[in-house]
Amino acid sequence: MSFFKVRQKEFILESDSVEPIEYQRLNYLTKEQRDMYTDEGWRLLGNGKVGVIVVAGGQCSRLGHDGPKGTMDIGLPSRKSLFQLQAERLISLSKRVHKTIPWYIMTSSDNHFDTINFYQTHNFFGYSEDDCIFFQQGYVKP
Repeated sequence: MSFFKVRQKEFILESDSVEPIEYQRLNYLTKEQRDMYTDEGWRLLGNGKVGVIVVAGGQCSRLGHDGPKGTMDIGLPSRKSLFQLQAERLISLSKRVHKTIPWYIMTSSDNHFDTINFYQTHNFFGYSEDDCIFFQQGYVKP
């Protein structure tokens, strides 16, 4: 049994199949529409229909840190990393909906194992290990 879940599946996306998705700007919605979407979001979270994805493929070398960006000490008095701050927010959100929310952490080939090791070293920041799913980003072929 491994200490973490790792998803490995080759996925090739042809660039001519990539299209923008439809979206709405929050400030264009009425209060009633925002309230409706908020209520629906809480309902989906509580029913286990929503997960969270963190795009964590970047290195932090331009900022003078040797490692993934999420591992960097960003100078807070608490000295918490971005990954820890995200975990704490997810723990709080999970408690509010009485359900652990799946946390998908997308890494790159450059930082995949460093990211996993950081989570392991920090005991997944108190988040459910079974709900931390690591996977490497794919690449669009030109």
